[in-house]
Amino acid sequence: MNPKIYPFHIHQLSLDRIDPDALYVMEKLRSHGYTAYLVGGGVRDLLLNHKPKDFDISTSAEPEQIKQLFRNCILIGRRFRLAHIRFGRKIIEVSTFRSGDNETDALILRDNKWGSPEEDVLRRDFTINGLFYDSATQEIIDYVDGYADLQKQLLRTIGQPFIRFRQDPVRMLRLLKFQARFGLNIDPPAHQALLECRQEIIKSSPARILEELLRMLESGSSEPFIRLLTEHGFFDLII
Repeated sequence: MNPKIYPFHIHQLSLDRIDPDALYVMEKLRSHGYTAYLVGGGVRDLLLNHKPKDFDISTSAEPEQIKQLFRNCILIGRRFRLAHIRFGRKIIEVSTFRSGDNETDALILRDNKWGSPEEDVLRRDFTINGLFYDSATQEIIDYVDGYADLQKQLLRTIGQPFIRFRQDPVRMLRLLKFQARFGLNIDPPAHQALLECRQEIIKSSPARILEELLRMLESGSSEPFIRLLTEHGFFDLII
């Protein structure tokens, strides 16, 4: 699959809006022969003119290779192995490009199979979170039409929503979280899957559910989030 490439004159996302430590991490990874992109919520928030809470990076370097390059790095996680690079109290989170089976609805228990940038995007949750930003060229790299969905204010799953919500039910909470934070419209197939799959949420790790709830309580959008949880029948299930 060839991605759509959006140059700077289209997206207008300048380097001075990106955390300098994140730029340093990407540049150092590239200087050692690895691919490295800004990814996920940082790209999404910047394109929506919001201030990102985090600047996450995806790379072709594996966790142990990342740790060898950065003395201020620790590796965390079993289900999802990550590198945390510390700059004082700030953490730049770096993940290795991953691949996975996007066609079966089995619950994901481990997610440490390395892959290509395209494979990594296809296993992410929503198209608006599937954009790469290449700081070397200042280009947006889009495999899933996430840039167009941002322009349309649309929340759409990457892949079949029933499958994606059964693979990881926390994605349903994230869907409502993004609607609460940004006022985006939910794609009708995703909304239908949300209603029919909501009982799946009880299969998720309580720690992950609690993490999403705590993040939203600190976000400034907790009232619409709690209301959406209640309206869609999730609040009783998770409490």
